[in-house]
Amino acid sequence: MRLAGTTFKEAGKEFPKGTVLFKEGDVGTEMYLINSGEVKLSRKTIHGNVVLATLGFGEFFGEMSVITNKPRTVTAETISDCRLNVISKDIAIPVKTYNFISVLPDRIPLMTPAVRVYLAASAKILPITF
Repeated sequence: MRLAGTTFKEAGKEFPKGTVLFKEGDVGTEMYLINSGEVKLSRKTIHGNVVLATLGFGEFFGEMSVITNKPRTVTAETISDCRLNVISKDIAIPVKTYNFISVLPDRIPLMTPAVRVYLAASAKILPITF
């Protein structure tokens, strides 16, 4: 098991801290899997950028645009040096249904506080404390 973990962390492409992987509104042609480092997902509001999530080892992102064929709804930026697997749409589509369905129940509760903060900032009201 240790060998698999080591191999996983060594796979992928390196991105230095501060790299913008994609911006809100971009067309999504790939998703990402984090081998090492951290990535923040943020969204523009009238009050500036709101960080919706900070992701780390083993987490993936960018899949929604690949699945829905709609523009990106967030901006993804590395907040540390990262090694990421970049998974093209051609590879992601055949496995998307299983992975999406299996992860969705875990993602919905995590999104609720982030969405409330985003909506509160957009509506010029103070966010509710969670």
